[in-house]
Amino acid sequence: MTPIPWNERPGLCGPCGGECCRTRPGAEAPERFLAAADPAAALGAALASGDWVLAEHVGLPWVDGRPPPPEETRRILHYPRPATVAERGRGKAAPGGEPSPCVFLDPHGCRLAFEERPRMCQALEPAGDGECIASWDRRSAALAWLPWQGLVAEAAARATPRRSTGSDRARAAGQAFTARAMRGTPRRARRRSSAVSGESPPRRPRDRRPR
Repeated sequence: MTPIPWNERPGLCGPCGGECCRTRPGAEAPERFLAAADPAAALGAALASGDWVLAEHVGLPWVDGRPPPPEETRRILHYPRPATVAERGRGKAAPGGEPSPCVFLDPHGCRLAFEERPRMCQALEPAGDGECIASWDRRSAALAWLPWQGLVAEAAARATPRRSTGSDRARAAGQAFTARAMRGTPRRARRRSSAVSGESPPRRPRDRRPR
């Protein structure tokens, strides 16, 4: 992918205060993660850090003026972008813009060097009237990540630790209770309990000493 030349305009962005960075950070291209030895692990680590989230694009974008097939008009495509401060607390992306700054924004501007920023942020052309336009936008991100949705799903799975379900917790609690109860139950009562439950009672070890 062709690098985007440095295009910062401090004279415009300074007075604005980074409005774009205060509502919804820009999308990233696959190349950042595909360059890693294990792309799914690289993306998973970014998501697990909380500094990145997976945003959604509903529907396959139009290409060259042609609409997508009817079955693709509601397809959900995921692509990564930096999280906002609020999203980092929630652990997932907001469906739209919200008054919360990008996690990489500080009082002096973006903490990332220009070449380390997401591609959409690099492609954003500042405008004096505040109507800034990115030549590489969310539609571009959805198309770029379309072939890599399996990788995105794998990364999301790696980033999300397995959580025990209610049935898992109930089963563990029941097993712990049973173990505590059996420790204080006489041997004969245990045998009766095993007979009722259908389980075989524990056998006593045979005396193998020579007679």
